[in-house]
Amino acid sequence: MTKKLILSSLLLLLVNCKKQVPETTNHSIEPDTQTVPKKGIPGSSADNVAGSTGKSLVLSCGSGCAMTYNATEIMREGLNIKVTFTVNMYIDEVITETYDETYIFYYDNTYRLKKIVKAGAENEDFLNTQSVSNQKSFTDFAEELVSEDKKAARSSPDKEVPSQYLGDFSVSVETEETTTGMASISYYFTIKKEEAVLETNTYHEPIRCNGKYTITSKGSLIELYYAGNEPNCSSDGPAFEIKKEGQKYLIKGVGNEADSIEWIELKKK
Repeated sequence: MTKKLILSSLLLLLVNCKKQVPETTNHSIEPDTQTVPKKGIPGSSADNVAGSTGKSLVLSCGSGCAMTYNATEIMREGLNIKVTFTVNMYIDEVITETYDETYIFYYDNTYRLKKIVKAGAENEDFLNTQSVSNQKSFTDFAEELVSEDKKAARSSPDKEVPSQYLGDFSVSVETEETTTGMASISYYFTIKKEEAVLETNTYHEPIRCNGKYTITSKGSLIELYYAGNEPNCSSDGPAFEIKKEGQKYLIKGVGNEADSIEWIELKKK
């Protein structure tokens, strides 16, 4: 009898202990897979601005100093593009400062860069305050921003080549002084409805990028794009632009780097 009482007491104790142990529930934690949207152009596909995500450039700011500009927001405002960068300043490869800067890239109706203005300094062309290497970094970035626009414009020209641009044209430019005289390049264009052909004669300059060019009519001017296979002759932008003002023809793109951005008179036979 005593043994039965002891066994009953033990069983009762075990049942009570089991009730007091809390039930463990295994909850699996799902990782947060929500994608953070990338900043782009409001109301426009990011594809319309090349390099709109993850694009950056590096500028030198002196000995041991460098600045990285990472584009975080790009907005189109008509022909112009507003870009906000997160800037990291490095001194001897160590980040010393981080801040945001906003720039507006101004283009003409052929998507050629006119100027770059920093927000807060609208009366000053930012490029004029920079070294040659820093200017190139920003102008290369500006070219990439509108590369898709330029391709679209080339694939859908406004209209056929105006008859006033058909015919033979020529221009000669001096490039630089040499020990045996002034170097120069003479350009001879034959412009037809379907294509243009360029031949050059040079003195102390290489003969480059001769041959066929495609023609795009852009409003009051025409653009010539290299259509051959010679390396380093093709680009997103036009190699030459030709326009007529009154009775004169003018061309842009001939000569050395400094002359190529100026309008120079072109003679028509």
